[in-house]
Amino acid sequence: MNNDAITQAEWSIQRERDLWSALIDHDDGTPAHWEQLVRRSAPHVTRAPFFPRWQAGSAFTPSGQRFNSQPDIYGLTDDLAEEWRGYAGRWEAFLDLNPKARIAAMLSDVSESHDASSFPYGWEQVVRGWAQDDFPDPKPFDDRLPIVTDAWKGQLRDAMQRAGAGWVVYGEADVYEWREPIG
Repeated sequence: MNNDAITQAEWSIQRERDLWSALIDHDDGTPAHWEQLVRRSAPHVTRAPFFPRWQAGSAFTPSGQRFNSQPDIYGLTDDLAEEWRGYAGRWEAFLDLNPKARIAAMLSDVSESHDASSFPYGWEQVVRGWAQDDFPDPKPFDDRLPIVTDAWKGQLRDAMQRAGAGWVVYGEADVYEWREPIG
């Protein structure tokens, strides 16, 4: 049993709860499922660090991709790696239920595409303005991956409409916040 991985997993569980809690309108059990999967995976981790994220596409979340003849990059069992692959679909369904969380995830994608950082801290409103103006060229960020497609724009439009007035920001308490427009 890898005690460092277990300690890291518990830190990740608390961190992700704190980070996303303000954006959840409909808890379908995905956060609890993720926590259980993290806790069941931690004792099997053979390569650290182990700081999984709710976001299925995060570089820190077990992807189930093979690595050096192992089931995945953390050395998980085949069964656990398969469960992590299945988690990706559950995460997408969770985002469909929670448009504020969808916006946060898409902002994270923008930031990763721009400069490989996790969130566009301090320029969230720039992305919001660009989306509200119907995505004019040039984009206000480098789209190096590239993520911006017609489908991506449609998904962001839909999330914005369903979420209502407001926007996701990374607050001073190092958590996502939903802020209503002022005035």
